[in-house]
Amino acid sequence: MTPAPRPRARAASPPPRLQSVTSITDSAPNQKKGSPGTARRNTAMQRTHRKILASATIAAALTLTACSSEETGAPADGPNHGGSPAHGGDTEQTPTFDYSMPELGPVTVHEMRFELPQVVLDSEPDYEEGKMFSSISIKPMQLDTPGVCGIEMNRELHNDPVERLTQRLLADNRRLPTLRTDWGDDDKPPTPEEAREFAVDVVAGQKRKPESALDLADPEPGRYVSDDFTNVKVIGSCASSVDSDDALAPVSYRMVGQRPAVDSGDPYDTFASAEVGIFTNGDIFVTGAEIDGWELDINGDWIPS
Repeated sequence: MTPAPRPRARAASPPPRLQSVTSITDSAPNQKKGSPGTARRNTAMQRTHRKILASATIAAALTLTACSSEETGAPADGPNHGGSPAHGGDTEQTPTFDYSMPELGPVTVHEMRFELPQVVLDSEPDYEEGKMFSSISIKPMQLDTPGVCGIEMNRELHNDPVERLTQRLLADNRRLPTLRTDWGDDDKPPTPEEAREFAVDVVAGQKRKPESALDLADPEPGRYVSDDFTNVKVIGSCASSVDSDDALAPVSYRMVGQRPAVDSGDPYDTFASAEVGIFTNGDIFVTGAEIDGWELDINGDWIPS
């Protein structure tokens, strides 16, 4: 007797699209409106959002959830206590977000690392040479103020990016992109002091506060940066849903780049970026992730866009 055919399994649906939200800016100077770099990144973002399929989304989600299959604990009580031991919290392995999907979450983590795919790095020698950060990880902060959440970002700097960008600006001998209206004559090349101030703004964020100004007992919204630029704490309102416009912090891998021959671009670039939000229990979500110039094909492989 011929066995009845098995019913065909239905493909899993990707998580709901996370809406674009307003972030507490990382405040590196914006690229000029309409510049090639901006248009290229916007196009790459649109293509990435269009072409990430359910299979790639599920595969990337498994990267984060592999350590959590045996979770039994519940999130800690109280506002923003960092969540439960899910997704690697009680293991030696830190979960990784590898940009294989534009959205994720919410997930409960004690720490999450952002890594670029090796196949992309192998094909981008200019980025490997010019990168500002070797690694970036984030974790929820433990705050006791209701409705206030925080994300702590730890970054390993690569080869003194402030000094490298300063020297690139001086070697270019061109005017700086506009940062503030009180900088004087924008048509003149920068002084060494102006070049370094610009470089610090790119690496640390223009609208930043010193880490020492953060009062954990009464935290004020803002971006607090350590003196060596490796630690960033972003304080803001807790998100109410994954499409909330509250409590987001950008996570960006930047590089020192050569300014083009024509005066139409910046001497640095953002190679990969994502935005993260946080709920009052410490759960984190990711929205708007992209790698400039790259996208996933139908098989989930990275290809130039």
